[in-house]
Amino acid sequence: WMLVRGELQEVRRDLVDAGWRCFFTDYRGGNKWCKVRCVHKSGREVYYEGEWRKKWLRMVIAPNRTVIYFAGAGADLHKVRTYLPPSEFGGVDALVHYDTRDDGSGRRALRLSRAVRMEFSDGRLRTLEGEAGKERIAKTTYPSGVFQEFEGARGEEFIVRQVNPDGMTVHYVGAKGEERVHRVVHPGGHISLFTGDKGSESLHAAICFAEGNGSEGMCSLTTYEGGKGEELRKRKLNTRTGIVQVFTGGDPGLQNNEECNRTLRRDGRLQTREHGLENWVVHQETALSVPAIKRQRVKEKAQALWAELETLSEGPNLKEQALIEMGEHFKALQAAVDECVA
Repeated sequence: WMLVRGELQEVRRDLVDAGWRCFFTDYRGGNKWCKVRCVHKSGREVYYEGEWRKKWLRMVIAPNRTVIYFAGAGADLHKVRTYLPPSEFGGVDALVHYDTRDDGSGRRALRLSRAVRMEFSDGRLRTLEGEAGKERIAKTTYPSGVFQEFEGARGEEFIVRQVNPDGMTVHYVGAKGEERVHRVVHPGGHISLFTGDKGSESLHAAICFAEGNGSEGMCSLTTYEGGKGEELRKRKLNTRTGIVQVFTGGDPGLQNNEECNRTLRRDGRLQTREHGLENWVVHQETALSVPAIKRQRVKEKAQALWAELETLSEGPNLKEQALIEMGEHFKALQAAVDECVA
């Protein structure tokens, strides 16, 4: 005990068996309002303030230096913020903000304090969703302007979409830690499809939309083969002409150096040439001149292209008119494909 402002006040209490030592400070007024700091032998610290027999929790410091801040009193006691030290996030500390819901009585209950936002010292901002105790990551925004959107239950969140400042949108598929790039929508509206595991995604198909007056709905679909960084064009459909180009060869280290010596026209006829300097030869296909096995091979290629188109149509924000135009050309291609050769 000590004299505080002329009155004898308790300033320290040792709870030896429980391992606590409590310090009483800042006495005010006749009701003996004060602050209390209790330190446990484990390193945990708990802070209270209020009247002598009505002290309310204000802060808890855990042994790992996590700090939880509280507000309100009695049934209205609730969390407002939590400070997470760098040791929790690999050298970056964070501040968690809470929203405490009304328990129905007009007061905010501590059990209904749910985390809604995390601010990191490196500039990241994380948005959380879900009920108290089940909050999950919904969105993370980076200082560069990039933001990522997540789905999945708490602890199992996986990236589904990333939007870059230039407008590029990257779509992902896969569980947490296994997310791979599936589709990229470029600022101009062009779309790229990828295949392969995380870290080794390769370009599989690309839709490019024509720009300018009179080009509404005009686009091209190009398919690729090859590993990441070594993709080569294999087929390209132009919706304006209805022609399918077939590519061969090419150096994986260069772009657009493949050769096109075969094309399939809108009317289903095949054009070929020996090399790029020769004129195109249009084949007059008949049942006698075209072996059935070759016709079947071309049909399978066309059906594969149609399946790829349907996959693309599953995504949001596609240009519907362009997809309709592509669909009509593919249907015409399928109807004529039996008259073609591979």
